[in-house]
Amino acid sequence: MKLQKKEIRATGPLARADSPSMLFILGVFLILCSFLPLVSCAPERREGELVITDHETRFRITAEGRERDGLLHVPSSYDGTKPVSLLFALHGGNQSGDDFSGMGFDRIADELGFIVVYPNGIGRRWDSGNDAAFFIALTKALEARYAIDPARVYATGHSAGAIEAYELASIVPGLFAGIAPVAGTVIDGSLMGDEVPTSVLAIHAKDDPEVPFGGVWDWGIAPFDESVALWRRVNGGKAGKGVPVPDWVPIPEKARTGGGEVFFSAHGVTGTIWHGDGADTASLVYDAGGHVWPARATEYIMDFFYNHPPREARVELDSKSLPIAVRAGDPLTLSANAGPEGAIKNVTFFANDEPIGAATTKPYRISWKPRTVGLNRLRAEATTKRGVTVKTTFDSFTLAAAPSAATGAGQSAASVIVPVSCRSSSNEAADIEAPCAIDRDFFTRWSSGWTDDEWLALDLGAAHLVSGVTIFWEIAWAKEYALELSTDGKTWQRAARVNSGAVGVESIQFAPTRARFVRFHGLMRGTEWGYSFWEIIVHGE
Repeated sequence: MKLQKKEIRATGPLARADSPSMLFILGVFLILCSFLPLVSCAPERREGELVITDHETRFRITAEGRERDGLLHVPSSYDGTKPVSLLFALHGGNQSGDDFSGMGFDRIADELGFIVVYPNGIGRRWDSGNDAAFFIALTKALEARYAIDPARVYATGHSAGAIEAYELASIVPGLFAGIAPVAGTVIDGSLMGDEVPTSVLAIHAKDDPEVPFGGVWDWGIAPFDESVALWRRVNGGKAGKGVPVPDWVPIPEKARTGGGEVFFSAHGVTGTIWHGDGADTASLVYDAGGHVWPARATEYIMDFFYNHPPREARVELDSKSLPIAVRAGDPLTLSANAGPEGAIKNVTFFANDEPIGAATTKPYRISWKPRTVGLNRLRAEATTKRGVTVKTTFDSFTLAAAPSAATGAGQSAASVIVPVSCRSSSNEAADIEAPCAIDRDFFTRWSSGWTDDEWLALDLGAAHLVSGVTIFWEIAWAKEYALELSTDGKTWQRAARVNSGAVGVESIQFAPTRARFVRFHGLMRGTEWGYSFWEIIVHGE
């Protein structure tokens, strides 16, 4: 979608600002603006005009006479020389784009080359019938301003934002290459009958109390399985022939369940994909999770969008072979799978965005000695023989501990200390209690009560030399917090204070100190919720 630019030239006495008539008119204009404060002297915003402010982080645009706004994230690496993807991330009911921006899309967008837009619904609500013109105008305006690949425009959303994504894909066929609705389903009667193939990743929890997995016909909420099956039919999967769905038609049980390929099954989560003639349809179903943003949903959504439509190749790190921690300077083997066979020229490996080696033949692997103490993010890029580069979508990591001078060379450093138990000042709910923070399961989490002064204390079982902590934050992160140590669990010594925390993964190092207990102490929340993280890992000496 491209906008045609029009050049407007002034003629007559207004053509030159330094003409006597122009100076007289400007003087009258300034006087009127001074003495008539109730009359707006600012020019009216033109229909479809896009205004980017605050260092390219916020936008305003007029659509159908109404000014709309929201949050914008442009990757720091963007220079306009290569087309990037465009993602609309739609907040839930009674929320805003700013609220939804904490879901972790920005960091992955920086790595994969996505501009992410967090628009605001009118009155914190969505109305797809009236919103369609807004999204069309905003897409056109963004494509005119940035180098955006028109074949890679996407939408995701939670709850009401998920329903909006479904409906926009129906009302404006072809606007999106893919959608990823989370905790929302197709609404009865919302299909228009002229849908076009659109890749869909539908995500839902079976125990969702707000948008029930089994649907509520009296409210017009379709069951999750039928929502997926309807789009499988549009996309030409094995459940249908790829023909338009004329209106709401219940899908037979056989069509809802057959023919899928399971791509993930663990932690009470099942991922299934149906490859269609025109597009793919996939589902990610959580046995439990309620109506919140599910574990790792952001990563799976970005992986799905990055690879739909399919790219020329694909590359994945072999994360299962990576240890959680190593000693800095010790050799580590990194491996990657890349294909299709015969199309790959080389695979380059990165640690914290710095290239650390490359392999040109299969199996693609290198030997690497981590030098950065703390968290090392690992990823890979494959370059095809045609010169196309593709990237890994799921980052891997390892923690590097500093060698201990006390133990000497040749002795193994205890780089990760596994706590034997933990306790907290509070737990938000029974299924997100303190032990979830140390169970080495990145699909479970601890979450505190919704106040600033909250803590989580770890018992290491015995005294160790402790040199740091890595926290894997959920979306409820801490703006300010302290890390404290104790030998008896009663008297605490502050080892570090963080005054500008951030969502994502934080690795904090401090001077090695002997302690049996380690405590995270929240001082100021970064969100309206409490403190929540998937895992906390203690670094040893």
